[in-house]
Amino acid sequence: MNRRVYLAFVTLVLLIGAVLRAADIGRMADMVHYDEAYYAVDALSLLEQPRLNPFFLDNFGRESLWMYALTPALAVFGAGAFALRVTAFFAGMLTLATTGLLARVLSGRRVAIWTVAALGVLFWHVLMSHLAFRALLYPLIGALAWASLIIAWRTNRTSHWLIAGAAFGALGYTYFAARGWVALGLLVGMSGALRSGERRRGLLIAGMMGVGIGAPLIFYLLATPASAERLDQVAISHGQMLIDNLGVWLNVWVGHGADDPVFNLPGRPLLDAPLAVLAVVGIAAAVFVPVQRRRGMIYHAPTTARNASSLQERLLALALIFALLAVSIAPAVLTTEPLKWLRGIGVVVPLALILGAGAAALATMFGGMIYHAPTKESVREKIRWAGIIPAGLIAWAAVNSARDFQTWVTSPDLYVPMERALYTGIEQVADQLPGGSPVYFAPFTPDHPVLRFRAWRLGEHPVGAFKSVDCLPLTDGGADYFVIDAFEPDLPAHLAAWGEMRLLGSTREVPLPSSLIHLTPDALPADGWVYFGGVIAARALDLPESAGRGEVIRVDVALRRIGQVERAYTAFLHTYPAEETRLLTQVDDPLCLSYPPNAWRSDETIIETYSLTLPDQAGTYRVALGIYDSETQERLPLSDGSDVATIGTIQVGDK
Repeated sequence: MNRRVYLAFVTLVLLIGAVLRAADIGRMADMVHYDEAYYAVDALSLLEQPRLNPFFLDNFGRESLWMYALTPALAVFGAGAFALRVTAFFAGMLTLATTGLLARVLSGRRVAIWTVAALGVLFWHVLMSHLAFRALLYPLIGALAWASLIIAWRTNRTSHWLIAGAAFGALGYTYFAARGWVALGLLVGMSGALRSGERRRGLLIAGMMGVGIGAPLIFYLLATPASAERLDQVAISHGQMLIDNLGVWLNVWVGHGADDPVFNLPGRPLLDAPLAVLAVVGIAAAVFVPVQRRRGMIYHAPTTARNASSLQERLLALALIFALLAVSIAPAVLTTEPLKWLRGIGVVVPLALILGAGAAALATMFGGMIYHAPTKESVREKIRWAGIIPAGLIAWAAVNSARDFQTWVTSPDLYVPMERALYTGIEQVADQLPGGSPVYFAPFTPDHPVLRFRAWRLGEHPVGAFKSVDCLPLTDGGADYFVIDAFEPDLPAHLAAWGEMRLLGSTREVPLPSSLIHLTPDALPADGWVYFGGVIAARALDLPESAGRGEVIRVDVALRRIGQVERAYTAFLHTYPAEETRLLTQVDDPLCLSYPPNAWRSDETIIETYSLTLPDQAGTYRVALGIYDSETQERLPLSDGSDVATIGTIQVGDK
């Protein structure tokens, strides 16, 4: 196949892949997954403070290359979902190109076209190309690294060795599962050095380049034990788990796929019917290497290429494909959740190579009939139609992927994991509340990445977030509350108990109805406050005068920040006999885990509710309040040197 025809066909199949990867991006305009937003927040920090950072330790630890990849789109399009989607789109398209390059150097141009076409319609990769996860770079750079290594091996040029080394060095910065490909590359390089003395210098150059690029990450991982905590958490602990996980993976190819609604259409297998046919033919063509014939139905293996014509090179290429397949599956089967699609994303490259080989084999077998054609004209006609069967299967798979993706993107199951409620809530607040009044989001936390990612939309609004199970923040001059009703059904009534409440708007058309509420709180008593450590003031609000023996009473405590708070604190309530210091009952609760004291503003009062169990014996008891450092257990002192304050007395008896 000449270069011009090759480029024309590759362009065509790339366009098909682009259409599938661009489809329905508009439907995802208000969808940003928690992890996607975390990547974006880190990328924004790189724009605000440019620096070289090999690893981001937050959110279980993440290699940094994806964050750098996000920065151009964020700089151009701003901090929104579209910037993430367009980056994912181009990462997916570049993966088609690099996988096609790998197929071409392994098996020639004809197989490369079919490989790009197969990967272009593979639902797994179509879906992933809509999601802005760092794992997308793993197959992209991985395919480039292996193609570069093969090219360097054949040409033995220094420039090619440098490119190969750089690609493998960069591969380590993509995703933790890519380390298997890096290790395989090192093993292949060492084996090659033993086999070919004339290439040892080039392999050494590539190795030095790879180590040089990967050194910052290597040193960081060695110096930071916490970076490996996530791997320790998800690793399997015994051999039976490995056997079970392998059994699960045997079923996902054409049986039952992952049920995760974010990374798959729940239950959809990796391969639909047309791609399953191509995979079977591709494996058969790889395992049963046919003898090249001049005439006949089958005349050469689809994995044979002009640059790898010997049987030995052909077998090495097949060994590489299956080695990549095994190494790609390993991170999934060696973890406690084997059907986490991200962990096995590298599979798409060797799978595409197998599918491409299968499509080329079908075209070859169909075209083999032309050798019995009586005339040159009929020969040309049959050559023209030789690819009709595999092309039909590819088209069938494209239709399936387009249909299944539309089903996926419109599924209500995505509403929660793709944080649509919070994203649309931010938009609602930005559109309906143009002023600068404080606004709270419930049930969330101030460090929620979607809230941080979209904070710019809220302009001058002071922003907070909380879960009512932890606390209730009130602002002196009043505030607005965006509430997800399904998760906070009692919050409106709880707010109404503390002041004048007005419903500003509500949404009922989506799976998670929401409300926008304004609260003007009643004034709290000015006296009775106690001050702990010069940082937090506290006051009990509704301690009852009497209760039954052993009864659990509700105690609301108001808290305010009065100084610089940098640590997490826990408050406790104790009961003592009226004239004694003998502790009888107690309750300890961290100060608002979802909205911790270091996030409180000076104009806020935080209401904490405690459930205190009273003593079983009748009598008069003191109720005392104290606060201590959650980490060191050290109590905050009062001005008189004590560390507990009596907030009232209660008469316990029969009711």
